[in-house]
Amino acid sequence: MSGDFIAPIQIVNLFVVDSDFHIEDSPSDNMELKVDVSYQDVHLWKKGNDARASLKMCVIGSLLDRDVGAQEKMHAGVTVSISVSAQMPMNSLNDEARHYLLSNAISMAYAHAKSYLMVVTGLSPMGALTLPAILPAELSADCDVPFQSE
Repeated sequence: MSGDFIAPIQIVNLFVVDSDFHIEDSPSDNMELKVDVSYQDVHLWKKGNDARASLKMCVIGSLLDRDVGAQEKMHAGVTVSISVSAQMPMNSLNDEARHYLLSNAISMAYAHAKSYLMVVTGLSPMGALTLPAILPAELSADCDVPFQSE
């Protein structure tokens, strides 16, 4: 196996900063999963080839009863704060660096949120909530936050 399987991006901080969970007392056999993912408080820094990004990601999973007009039967949400750093090539464009940092930060934050929600909901009568995979590049594509100098 090659020794080059470690990504050149590092997690500086990764924390759960908020969470909530609610389950109704009358579960249904005909449930539909609804997932909402958003992020905020994006900050980007670049000095030479050192680059950092931080953001907060909110992930909410809900189970809706298809038989009763999509009534929410379970709600589980978590907010994750993440900071990442990477060495970028000196000639990399800000758009490339932004895309790389944010895509990876979103991917890692979502994986953490997904695991957290699976553990928390696994203790409920509904069982573990397994969220689907996401496309982090799609989520990061609309972000145009400028880099700040350190």
